[in-house]
Amino acid sequence: MTHRSRQDMQGLGWAISDVAEVIEGILGAVSYLGSEWCALSGNATMAACDAYHYRRRERVPAGMEMTCEYYLKWAIGQNGDLLLLVSCHLSRG
Repeated sequence: MTHRSRQDMQGLGWAISDVAEVIEGILGAVSYLGSEWCALSGNATMAACDAYHYRRRERVPAGMEMTCEYYLKWAIGQNGDLLLLVSCHLSRG
């Protein structure tokens, strides 16, 4: 994972199980945004990543329900086994 993705997950208060749930939701829906090169490890390494968008209803701290939009990017290692989470955040726009 990248430093920014760790910050994203900490800001959301997510555990790895939360990320797995969102990835499962993405895989069950058509939400592919595109592929792009992403800088890792302080721009020393580049990875070919796929970007996805996912919406789900959640109860927010204020007690109301709302639709939250998440954006995730990940890359799979050359051996096909490694899943690298590059970003995981709410809409920034």
